[in-house]
Amino acid sequence: MASVPTPIPGLTRRRQTFFLTVVKPRDLRRDPGDRYAFRATLGTRDEAVARIKAQAIKADLEAEWMAERDRRRPQPTMPATMALADMLGRKLRQEVMEADDLNRLAGKPLEHLPFLPDELRTVSGDMFQQVENVHANVSSHAEALRWCLAAGQLDPFLLLLAQTLDGTGLPPIDWDTDPGPFMRFAQEAVTVYADLARRAAGEVVPTPSESQSIPVSPEVPAFRAPVVVSGPTWAELQQDWEAAKVRKAPAIKVTTRAIREFTAVCPGVQPAEVVRGHAATYRAALVAQGLRGTSVRNLISPLVSLLNLAVDSGKLATNPWVGVKVDTSDSVKRLPWRLEQLKALAAVNNTRSDGGRWLLPLLLYTGCRLGEVAQLEVADVREIDGVYAIEIHDMAAEGHEARTVKTAAGLRVVPVHPHLLALGFREHLEALKAGGERFVFPEFIQAGKKRPSELAGRYFLSLRREAGIPEDERFSAHSTRHNVRSALAAANANDTNIDKLIGHESGTVQSRYNHASMPGLVQTVGYLDWAGVGFRAP
Repeated sequence: MASVPTPIPGLTRRRQTFFLTVVKPRDLRRDPGDRYAFRATLGTRDEAVARIKAQAIKADLEAEWMAERDRRRPQPTMPATMALADMLGRKLRQEVMEADDLNRLAGKPLEHLPFLPDELRTVSGDMFQQVENVHANVSSHAEALRWCLAAGQLDPFLLLLAQTLDGTGLPPIDWDTDPGPFMRFAQEAVTVYADLARRAAGEVVPTPSESQSIPVSPEVPAFRAPVVVSGPTWAELQQDWEAAKVRKAPAIKVTTRAIREFTAVCPGVQPAEVVRGHAATYRAALVAQGLRGTSVRNLISPLVSLLNLAVDSGKLATNPWVGVKVDTSDSVKRLPWRLEQLKALAAVNNTRSDGGRWLLPLLLYTGCRLGEVAQLEVADVREIDGVYAIEIHDMAAEGHEARTVKTAAGLRVVPVHPHLLALGFREHLEALKAGGERFVFPEFIQAGKKRPSELAGRYFLSLRREAGIPEDERFSAHSTRHNVRSALAAANANDTNIDKLIGHESGTVQSRYNHASMPGLVQTVGYLDWAGVGFRAP
């Protein structure tokens, strides 16, 4: 029975076209009318396409909201000190005097004293009107600044301070807790402009050098680069994960890929810096690549596992990705091959003279996965408990270290079907052994190159194309497992024996204690009857 897709909030159908409404979080609204972040048609009648578009749009919006909340979060400040005020005062003196030197070289009128903020003349307000009146009656900026300081009008000094801090790279400074450092800077500013006025009157006031004006003082809090959140790296978490227990090569490969994909989408974000919004950004990027739900989930789950492991080991306090949802309703549902399709595949297979011709019969008479069959060694097929059978295992051997099975349930023994023996499978293996071949399908083994399953998949695809069967992702080499399970279920075979034969987890507690006997497996395999497909012996 097909599963019902999980509803996506805000996704509706209007006149056959899908429409998406996304409500903006209350804390990010500019005003009561700023309610919707997205409210428009998706331009499609296809529900699967609409779901993908909606998920991508919502993920992008969640990432924007996360970034906006980060921008609004108060930044850490450094305390204001007298030493810091002195340093900034010296910086102001150096820059004002240097600017005045340039003005003199350029021949500008000396009454246009440099560096005093233009805002002092343009900002409206009672205080600034008073300053304008002062400017009308005094001959220098120094007198104006002295008057402002005496009157407690500190806005001009705030402007001077902002200009002086510009380009220093210092973090925000707390000038409010202790007003003393700010007043020290304001007094120095008055002195600087008084010295500038003395220059204008013809006195010699030297311009300090940079080394003299901004000495390094141990009392001044040194500027530090943005603090890097301490904690493990992704590589370190993967090492911990691999060390926790023996991991299969496919699991390691997909975990490595997940880390690579995430760091490409969110560069520089290490585990301790991960927030929930990163999951939305990552998920949207995977969807944008054209990946379906199951593939997206398979690239998110490894990172969730790494974060869980970091929490368990005390390296992280929490896992912000716990409960992250991935809609898998758009994933491909594999279907069993139809009889006429199997006949067409078998007809082409019968014309082949290479060892690959045994691939299709083995898939249909064992229910094995493509990769399990492709990596078989001749020694894996032998007498086991008095029965000629195939052992599916992941025991590494010299020259075959990358051998894997998908799950623990994949470790099993599969009796060889009598029809395979009638087709000459045993004789074929003996010929391989006599010729010094190690593998059942040597053409699928390329050390350090393509995986056996990939090469076997290409061989199967060539059968399909030659048989004239249109490409349809619902039908693949994996579909033969659906054929096997359906055939055994139709024959009323024991469910435990079916699971043990094809390597499925049953999902029940009882299955941990139920073990299929060899006679039971032989009986189950015997229910498979593909004589009508038309396989012929070489």
